Amino acid sequence: MLSTLLWVALPAIPFLPLSTSQKASLVVAVLVVAEALFLAGVLLAGKEVAKRYRSWLSPRRLWQRLAGKTGTFESKKQGGASKDI
Repeated sequence: MLSTLLWVALPAIPFLPLSTSQKASLVVAVLVVAEALFLAGVLLAGKEVAKRYRSWLSPRRLWQRLAGKTGTFESKKQGGASKDI
């Protein structure tokens, strides 16, 4: 939850009254802290949650979802043995 707040706050940094170098440093710091908090959350959540999250964000699955192939029952049914529910 905390890392999400940092990711959401990231686009507001360019509008802060800071110098360009301070803004750049702040962006890098927020990115590093957000990623560290995310990874700490993954470690606390466990291996199964991390594996599910990683498979959900896999590039192959994302491209299939963008192409309209969501991996539904119908697409599985066409691939081989069908089973009526």
